[in-house]
Amino acid sequence: MSKGQKYVFVRADASYSEKTVTNNISILSALELWIIQCFQLSNMTMNKDSKIYVAGHRGLVGSAIVRCLRDNGYTNLILKTSQEVDLRRQQAVEDFFGAERPEYVFLAAAKVGGINANNTYRAEFLYDNLMIESNIIHSAYLSGVEKLLFLGSSCIYPKHCPQPMQEEHLLRGFWNRQMNLMRSPKLLDSNFAKIIVGNMG
Repeated sequence: MSKGQKYVFVRADASYSEKTVTNNISILSALELWIIQCFQLSNMTMNKDSKIYVAGHRGLVGSAIVRCLRDNGYTNLILKTSQEVDLRRQQAVEDFFGAERPEYVFLAAAKVGGINANNTYRAEFLYDNLMIESNIIHSAYLSGVEKLLFLGSSCIYPKHCPQPMQEEHLLRGFWNRQMNLMRSPKLLDSNFAKIIVGNMG
């Protein structure tokens, strides 16, 4: 993501997995099919020995990404728990990227919880997710990452969004208020990544 590098920003949205799940396929299998679609959309032509960082590798989507990568012969994976690298802390993230120098990044990390947790700890959820996403995107840019795949969510679309969801449906219509704390960081950081790409000319 450094200046002069060819870089394509792709937001891979959960609508792909939702569409696939309806075909009587297990959720995990559907996620893996969706991940393969994401690879194709982002034109991620990685070598089998490329250094690949999967942020959020213990989560549902992150673990599916890891499994999909390994099943396809990618072995040089960088996997760190939140105890090893606190993604909310800018200096910790910058130090990690500086030391590991990943070539590709899959951003699936987030603070997650149910509706009750989101409503109870509103400030914490908003702050943590903004910091996690912003720190990774910015550090990937500073360290010259080739490509970053930032995973979106169906919550960034309006509540009564036409199906199948399309990118032009963003910011049109009313949202589900209960998902506001997940939606806001996703929208802000997707725009942040687009601005970085635009600045690279």
